[in-house]
Amino acid sequence: MRARVGWTDSIDDDYGRLFSDHPEEPDTLFEWAEALFEAGFIAQAEEPLALARERFPGEESRWRRLQAAFLGRMGRSGEYAGFLEESVGRLPSDPAFAFLLGEARLREGRWASAETLLSRSSRSPSERGPSEALLLDLHRRYDHAAGPVFTMVQTRTSSVLDAGLTYAGYLREGLRAEAQAGAAQYHVRPSGFRTTVAGLQGKAGFEERGWSAGVSADIRSGGSFGGTSPGLYAAWAEEGSASASLETWLNRAWSDCAEAAAAGARQTTGLLTAQVHPFPRVSLGGQVRYNMDRTPDHSRAQQTSFVPEVDVSLLDGPFSLGLGYRFQADDAWGQDAFFDRLALVRKTRTHYLVLPFGRRWLDGRLRTDGYVFDGDDATRGRRFASFDLTGCGFSAEWELRRHLRIGARYEFTKDAPAGIGGTSHFAQVTLRWHWMGTDETSTPDRR
Repeated sequence: MRARVGWTDSIDDDYGRLFSDHPEEPDTLFEWAEALFEAGFIAQAEEPLALARERFPGEESRWRRLQAAFLGRMGRSGEYAGFLEESVGRLPSDPAFAFLLGEARLREGRWASAETLLSRSSRSPSERGPSEALLLDLHRRYDHAAGPVFTMVQTRTSSVLDAGLTYAGYLREGLRAEAQAGAAQYHVRPSGFRTTVAGLQGKAGFEERGWSAGVSADIRSGGSFGGTSPGLYAAWAEEGSASASLETWLNRAWSDCAEAAAAGARQTTGLLTAQVHPFPRVSLGGQVRYNMDRTPDHSRAQQTSFVPEVDVSLLDGPFSLGLGYRFQADDAWGQDAFFDRLALVRKTRTHYLVLPFGRRWLDGRLRTDGYVFDGDDATRGRRFASFDLTGCGFSAEWELRRHLRIGARYEFTKDAPAGIGGTSHFAQVTLRWHWMGTDETSTPDRR
């Protein structure tokens, strides 16, 4: 219909004539208002919108969306917010109004109200993308989360049990802190080694317009792990386009492996990761890692890992499905005394095929994800479909209440190529209480 009218200075006359000829078509009035918006004649859109409300009460949702746009573009902020509140009440099943009101509350600095509304609109496929983007911005600026975490790592010959409390949040706008305090028990069955290590890990840094950088520390007490390890980190991200990060640690306890704990191994580490999205459903990424390892008897080794990868999204919605390929090249070298104490795999050249999948349930309040993989490493006689190098993983996050989330994660690997080798199980359970760190009644909009 818009093509029939064309773009002239007489938009009102042309659409008015069309409506007179076809008074039974609501599209004429709505396209009339949209044409005036696009031409910059915002005030003139009041007439067709008033006619649409009067003549077509069955088109309330469509009229309210355009009326909200009219009030917003006219700068009538008081009427705009009140109108959206009324629209949310009249049309509670339409997520567009919850999103628009949440966006308005965010601008006003009413963070708690904005979180409720945007969480509601994010459960709708039509509003999920923009709602989650605003929620991310809101939580990145003002959210706090704390709770217990329980972790278990078990292999054929060893186990690690870790329990602690975690915190993550913004001490003020742009200044983020994370911390975990707890204790881990290490057990190596063949040697009878057993020890408990207390620890405190934390990081703090500044974030601004996609950039973040800061310092970190790892403090351990007990066994052969005593000491403090400093670190640095930096990251950059362009939403939906690319990201990169760099993390370094100096003389950090090798804490996720019981055999390494028994050897008293420590690592100086550098880790670089990057990811780009050249096409909407394709991501290319990878990581490069370097470790310098040492033990208390001064034996040393070095490790490098190079892992490029490509992932393709096949389905995206309530149910997601993907396909991934990654190549992992690991090398380890050093003094024989180190390898006598810790049986590292000296070389791998592994190809992985990965099938990730996920599902949203309960209007988005429950999310489950998983993956299965199979590997091929000719240097060690592992071939595809032989199931000598395979694994799977599953995770779930459930929003029990608006501020309470529980998470669970399990991973199984048969022959971990980057470490000691053999079969391993990883399990973790987390409980998080989230709260806003800003009083919405007194904080102005600083954006």
